[in-house]
Amino acid sequence: LFVYPAQCNFSGYKYPLSWIRQAQTWLFEEHPENPSRWSCFLDAAAFVSSSELNLGEVQPDFVCISFYKIFGIPTGLGALIVRNASAHVLNKQYFGGGTVKIALATQPIHVPKTQLHERFEDGTVNFQAIIALGHALDWFQNGGLTMHIISEHCFRLTQYLYKRLKALRHGNNMPGVVIYADSQFSRSSTQGPIVNFNLLNDDGSVAGYNRMMEIAAIAGIHLRSGCFCNPGACQKHLRLSDSEYLQFYSEAGHVCGDYIDVVNGKPTGSVRASVGYYTRQSDIDMLYFAIRDYLRSLPPPVLPLIPNVVNNVPMNVDGLVDELPMDLYLMAPAMRLTEMYIYPIKSCRGMA
Repeated sequence: LFVYPAQCNFSGYKYPLSWIRQAQTWLFEEHPENPSRWSCFLDAAAFVSSSELNLGEVQPDFVCISFYKIFGIPTGLGALIVRNASAHVLNKQYFGGGTVKIALATQPIHVPKTQLHERFEDGTVNFQAIIALGHALDWFQNGGLTMHIISEHCFRLTQYLYKRLKALRHGNNMPGVVIYADSQFSRSSTQGPIVNFNLLNDDGSVAGYNRMMEIAAIAGIHLRSGCFCNPGACQKHLRLSDSEYLQFYSEAGHVCGDYIDVVNGKPTGSVRASVGYYTRQSDIDMLYFAIRDYLRSLPPPVLPLIPNVVNNVPMNVDGLVDELPMDLYLMAPAMRLTEMYIYPIKSCRGMA
């Protein structure tokens, strides 16, 4: 079984759908003289949120999708689409309510139902969510939208966001943002509606994702942070070795979903901005200006003040006269607290 995502949920990169046929025609077979039967499982959950998947043109054996990622509702409801010619390879090893014709309590004997969906839908299905899904499908079909329109709309805004973030700079002209990507955002056929990034400090080091989440909360923007249940892509783009990744847990106590965003100067995750058919250019501008204003609010790099001053002459810790002139130390502006925000709930707006 060859399983792969049509679109990466970390970077938004779209992998070739031609891999489906290549897998089914023994591209990965180590013994072509006696080939095995290869099946292909396509994870299309992220892909179908803004891209068309024509199962008449590409024919994976199995496809999984999430309706939540398409419509925003209902949560917790997805679908496993099984190609009829491939259904026979699914050999379920357990059963639940409503999936069998008969079952014996005294012996390990049961007879599964004939219809595929009846064999695999254990227990009571989420019928309320299914009813909501019907309304969502009707709205989509009657609203004049097509996946081509959605795809081009989302790509245009994603490309726009990518270019705006890439242009952000600190006062010393150092980049303000690092973008984690597998494409140049040049074509909708290879890039989905995701821009993954982290803020950078003016010395080039990565700022923790918590800082960006605070900025977004104040601006009323919803982003996601962390590794997005994709540790492989997270390690690759953040350039973390296995030992470093394990040290986050063993030494710093970092676990999925916590607030530890930097360990030993290295980020434990990143920030993901996702674009949908309901996103507008004004939303992208709001995110851009929130980051730009934050970068502009930072004080310029200054030399640290020496704590010991005798007769207006700066002294170092050994009591010796420092070689730097006093006017360099006076460059540091006086600091004062202007605002304070409290964040009682993760990823929610702060309270002034």
